[in-house]
Amino acid sequence: MNKKVVSVILVASILSVFLINFVSAVTLLEGIKSVGDSIIKILEPFFRALLGGEADAAMLFPKVLFLILIFGIIWLSLNKIDFFSEYPPILIIIASIVSILAVRGVSSTELI
Repeated sequence: MNKKVVSVILVASILSVFLINFVSAVTLLEGIKSVGDSIIKILEPFFRALLGGEADAAMLFPKVLFLILIFGIIWLSLNKIDFFSEYPPILIIIASIVSILAVRGVSSTELI
């Protein structure tokens, strides 16, 4: 995406959070919390299925953060290899698969 599209999306999302006060009688903090809760409700089933579907919802957030960390480390490491730097889709696929498998294998007791 180009920079104009990203900036328009960013400005629109920030304005929508501030304009919640005009639409309803909620405070800004409650509006942000409701937006955050709805995003969590949308993404939770996806990450639960992706990361192993544990019953403990409190461990889902640390697992998602660990997934992002492992993905970044693997992506940076593989990007230094000429083959993967020439083919970015393969780099993303391999980094995603390895990081998902790494996080799925971690239990809640090992993560803490």
